[in-house]
Amino acid sequence: MRALGRVLALLCLTAALAGCYPTSERPIGVSGTPAADQRLLGRWTGQIGTGKDTASLYVFPREKGQLEALLVHPAAKDDKGGWTTASLLPGKAGAANILNAKLVLDDGAPAKEGTKDYTPVMYRFDADGTLRLFMLGDKALEVAIRQGRIAGTIKENSFGDDVRLTADTKSLDAFFAANAASLFTEDYGRFKRLD
Repeated sequence: MRALGRVLALLCLTAALAGCYPTSERPIGVSGTPAADQRLLGRWTGQIGTGKDTASLYVFPREKGQLEALLVHPAAKDDKGGWTTASLLPGKAGAANILNAKLVLDDGAPAKEGTKDYTPVMYRFDADGTLRLFMLGDKALEVAIRQGRIAGTIKENSFGDDVRLTADTKSLDAFFAANAASLFTEDYGRFKRLD
């Protein structure tokens, strides 16, 4: 499970499979025909979350505007490290740049978990060129689902709630165009370009 978290600095955290980060049946921000953001391509190094965990991120072009990401997470005191890859489908909802991620490989083996749904990640570039990644917070999204503002399911488990968006693409795009800033609240990582 930890590998999915490493990739979602491109992308998804250990907790994503345990229910801490929401997923979506359908990609967000693809009502139009969004192209891959060329600024993402290349080699990056950075920090995951607010801790001292570092990672190297490589983003490659793929077919039809999609991207592929490789995240290498070095060994640390309580982690053996590893590497993961994810396919990334870019989207745009209002002013928000979205990456819809699906895990492909986990330490070289085909991923067994986290491959059915998309894990949405919002990204932006700071003035100094730092790539910032943000995950969906579950609390505000749970409220929106319970209020009927967006279709989704909430399943309680011992690690937290599993929140899954089930809305159609048009509804997802409209909802996130109006609400992305208040929903992508988890500061996941900061990366600096190496080349």
